Amino acid sequence: MQAGRDVTVNYSQHVHSTAPRGWWTRTIAVLAVAAVVAVVVVVVGLTDWRALFGSTSIGSPSPTSGSPSPGSAFPPRPTTTARTSEPVPDTSLGESEPIMTKTGYRLTPSSDPRTNDQDKIDLDTGCPGWGTTSVPIGRKRCGELADLIVETYGLHAPNDAPLLSLVSGPATLTSCRDRVDGVGTIQLEDLADGAELCVRTDKHNIAAVHVKSVDDTGEMVIDYEIWEP
Repeated sequence: MQAGRDVTVNYSQHVHSTAPRGWWTRTIAVLAVAAVVAVVVVVVGLTDWRALFGSTSIGSPSPTSGSPSPGSAFPPRPTTTARTSEPVPDTSLGESEPIMTKTGYRLTPSSDPRTNDQDKIDLDTGCPGWGTTSVPIGRKRCGELADLIVETYGLHAPNDAPLLSLVSGPATLTSCRDRVDGVGTIQLEDLADGAELCVRTDKHNIAAVHVKSVDDTGEMVIDYEIWEP
């Protein structure tokens, strides 16, 4: 080395990287392990999900109600069967069904043509009907010849024909069918709540009439059933 000369020292050959040797190798290894762990977590989670909800894939038809899928953790939903109920005819008396049943029919004595549809009933139709006059008198109404007409003194058949029978027991088809003791009029004093009557209509049908209530004016409420002979 001589005095007065500039000296340049080149350090490039002696500078080394400060990064530890093998750093990239360790980083890649860590990432690979993390990827493997993630795959394991996904597989285990999918397995648990299938065990809980079954192996039915999305878009496939769901199992029908009451038929659990294999591996399902839930019990099947109970199936229900609709039940329909049909009215059962009362055959305790061994009788055929009536062709008509009517309840709560009110009869009120009347001598006024404006209300003479309140004192009678045509049992064959359930309508007030008409009296025996050749020309109908009074308000327009349904029905034909009335089978029962109530008066202040009692109850009578049209023209007092012997078509009414007061019976001691329940009036039924059996108890009314063969009766021959008919009368044309039943007096009010012979009628009471719960009285039972058999009536033969002008159509030859058989009616069982049940007096539900009657008062001293002759007004009464009846129920009845009617059968063809």
